[in-house]
Amino acid sequence: FGGMRGGNLGGRGRGQGQGQGQGQGQGQGQSQGQPPREPQTRNNDIGDASTVIHLRNVTPEVSQLSIQNTIQSFGRIRNIVMLRQKNQALVEMDSVSAAQQLVEFFKDPGYVEIDGRRVYVRYSLHTELTATQHTSKTLLVSMFNTQYDVSAAAQITATIVYQIFGNYGQVERIVVLPKNDSSAQNHNRVQALVQFDSKETAMNVKNILQGQPVTLGETITFTLDIQFSRMDEIKTSSPHNSLVIPKPGAAPQPPQPQQGFDPQQAQPQGQWQQPPAADLQQ
Repeated sequence: FGGMRGGNLGGRGRGQGQGQGQGQGQGQGQSQGQPPREPQTRNNDIGDASTVIHLRNVTPEVSQLSIQNTIQSFGRIRNIVMLRQKNQALVEMDSVSAAQQLVEFFKDPGYVEIDGRRVYVRYSLHTELTATQHTSKTLLVSMFNTQYDVSAAAQITATIVYQIFGNYGQVERIVVLPKNDSSAQNHNRVQALVQFDSKETAMNVKNILQGQPVTLGETITFTLDIQFSRMDEIKTSSPHNSLVIPKPGAAPQPPQPQQGFDPQQAQPQGQWQQPPAADLQQ
């Protein structure tokens, strides 16, 4: 989005400068090899007012829940889209005035501290996010702790992931993703794909568990960062890091937790109550 903004500004500046340069300041324009530009009336740092806010430097340590907690005091939030691959996020406010209050508040120095990172704030080129968010019945789940590497502290298996998500919707498949060179920026987290029976179920589960803290045993804690996966169906890989849950009516055998693991301790913390299963089955 930064590149898009820069290109638009450059195009506008050249067009305005050419018209101005023909009438005045031609000597200066010729000496520099280009026509002079008239002073910009817009603020290049924050862009034009919009209901959608563009956040940069949203590193893996910055959770969606922290962004929501930081911004919601400025007005009602309609939607948040996390662009993890670009370390960016888009936040749609309920009104332009709410977005203006937010951007103006952080205009100087131009950023807000979230989860120990400087997150830079400006208006987005988008005016709404209704067509921006991709939905899928498969969720990409990141389990992270900013203080230590979760994968080094505990062996997160597909069975553990099932114990966390199985009570909130019909899970069909789970794959715990192995770490590789491309996941170096996610060094402090474990990622998994969780496939549900429908997009509606996946959306409900995401809304319930996004940003929730989870405790394993007595010492290991991590936060859930949940996004929609680009794939709709999981291609099940080797059995040691994946799990296929039989559909209802097929006499399923519930997966057994690994030795030494208490499934009651792998539940999201908080005061809210688990919703009835009927609310999650769409």
